[in-house]
Amino acid sequence: MPKRTRGSGKGKGIGKRKLAAVLVLLIAAGTVVSFVSYGFAYGGNVDFTFGGKEDVRQSYQLTAMSKYLPSSIDVTHALVRNTGSTEITVIVTVHALNAAVSTAYNGPYGDSASFQVDLPSGSGYRAVNFYLTLPVQVSSFMIRVTVGKVLDFSSIPTLATSSLASIQPTTPTTLVYSQEPPSSVTYQLTEQY
Repeated sequence: MPKRTRGSGKGKGIGKRKLAAVLVLLIAAGTVVSFVSYGFAYGGNVDFTFGGKEDVRQSYQLTAMSKYLPSSIDVTHALVRNTGSTEITVIVTVHALNAAVSTAYNGPYGDSASFQVDLPSGSGYRAVNFYLTLPVQVSSFMIRVTVGKVLDFSSIPTLATSSLASIQPTTPTTLVYSQEPPSSVTYQLTEQY
């Protein structure tokens, strides 16, 4: 009787490895699909603006710092809301060109300022206040709002909803103010987009 060789069992070992690899890939793909679909289904849906076109502040009275007087400070606000089905935390940032902004009246002031906001699900617009001043007298200045999400790593579902949240601007998110008349302390809204 001829002797059997051991080489015939090798094919079965390779087949089991391929099957295991395919199963691992299927499980990983299923997990990713579940994560993404859960995040899109239950994630936050945030929009932000400076207000409706008719509601935006039309003018500011601002004087720059001089040798004898401090600069005047006024307040501006951005509006942010979450129409999604889960709570989300976002960072609202106002950027300024030819002006300075801060989250506190006493500063520090710079060309941008950020504030972290917790937005419950289905919330209405929430006003986030920023303070505005002029380091020097200018003919015009611009302010712009942006919003970014904060990732929540406390659990897999919260990571999915925070990382896949939708954040959309609603115009206007940029406002330009110009001196009216020239060389005055009154700045009128001249552009919004």
